[in-house]
Amino acid sequence: MLSVRLAFGPQTVDIGGLQVFSYGQRYRFEDLVQAAADASPLGLVSVTVDRKRALQTFRGFGGNFCQPRYGSSEPMDAVGRYILAHLGVRHARVGLPLNRWAPEPAAYREEGPARAALEAMRLLARRGVPLTVSVWEGPGWMLGGRPEQMGRRLPSERIDDCIEAIGHFLKAAKERYNAEAEHFSFNEPDYGVNFRFTPAEMGEFIRRAGPRFRALGLRTKFLVGDTANGASCVDYCEPLLRDRSIATYLGPIAFHCWDALSAPDEVYERIAALGRAHGKPVWCMEAGHDAQLWQNRDPWRSWENALRTAQAYVRTLRLTGAERMDYWTYQDNYPLVSRDGATPYPVFHVLRQLEEALPPGTRVVRCASPREELLALAEVGPAAGQVAVILVNSAGPGRVRLSGLPPAALARLVISGPLSQRRAASPRRVDPSGRLTVETPSRSVVSVVCVRPGLRSRPASSAVGQRAAPAR
Repeated sequence: MLSVRLAFGPQTVDIGGLQVFSYGQRYRFEDLVQAAADASPLGLVSVTVDRKRALQTFRGFGGNFCQPRYGSSEPMDAVGRYILAHLGVRHARVGLPLNRWAPEPAAYREEGPARAALEAMRLLARRGVPLTVSVWEGPGWMLGGRPEQMGRRLPSERIDDCIEAIGHFLKAAKERYNAEAEHFSFNEPDYGVNFRFTPAEMGEFIRRAGPRFRALGLRTKFLVGDTANGASCVDYCEPLLRDRSIATYLGPIAFHCWDALSAPDEVYERIAALGRAHGKPVWCMEAGHDAQLWQNRDPWRSWENALRTAQAYVRTLRLTGAERMDYWTYQDNYPLVSRDGATPYPVFHVLRQLEEALPPGTRVVRCASPREELLALAEVGPAAGQVAVILVNSAGPGRVRLSGLPPAALARLVISGPLSQRRAASPRRVDPSGRLTVETPSRSVVSVVCVRPGLRSRPASSAVGQRAAPAR
């Protein structure tokens, strides 16, 4: 017998492996969720695309390549190889296993996981993929405490040792592997996984590391923040951005969107406002919807994971002004495909669908939905006369009346849902007034790409990364 009590507003309860028996029938929990959605149709919803109110220019989707950080001596596993072959990787965040690279003071070992991280950087750089290097764990002699212990602070007498170890890794990557990192960060320093810094402590680290990196011949800049979630981003990053003594060493504002489905709109909108105030791009360096999802029993194959990932992406792009989003991860950790690289999961098809609708160079524009069950994101370009809309429907079946589209444009629709991982619907013609009504099946992701008459639709995503313009 199961009893669940919900209080203090709407909540999500994950019950792993639940099955309900009634009158000889057996149901999976996801089937019950689907049945509840089917019984609550979305109905008709009107969504207006305001093409004149442009927001950020989107630079492309990327992902994390961090298995060497967890001890792997293989630069790229089967999952990573599949992703490189089937998605257009426009940015990569690589984990630096500092504990393996610098096991003793001033002793740098180019072997095992450290060499694997360097080889991964070389592989990605050959494909023209811009690189960020991030540190999680540090060696015991430097950071103290227990391996993988949270919240450890770097002793002040070890700051220069830490800077040297990182700098020599980045220099080795540049000089021996032809892979210069454009940006560097400590992973989630606000939360302390595993290094923890206050903004003042991080400012002091950057103040000392910046000149040393330059002396080593590195152009690498620091991400501002790389915080554990969106809610902590502004308060952590603002003091750093106001510190003029480190301004020349700072790159984009960075955060992780694990709270994308729970944070109020105004929290994420503050991130966009911070970027505008300081003239900085905003990047989401860990894109996902639940940082504890790994504790569930094999959730990666489910449509629920795919749907919630789409919700997190759309909400983050719409509210924060993010110009990049890096999925966690493009290897066998929150995987998009099976461990052997043979079977893509529903979340892979959804990310490919988003990638095809949002090629690099598109401009996100204003587009609001009056219903919380329907998330909408709209973009224009990169070709003139091209407009795309992404609709994520978490309720039952419905119809969306779109307006503000290019008149008489040809609309290509792709639909993903629990009953069909991905299917292309017959092309539709936008009416002369710029309106189009599309079906949104129960718990689905629908992308609508409109191309003005006489223009060819942009081809599907390339598997080869392209060098983007450097961030400020």
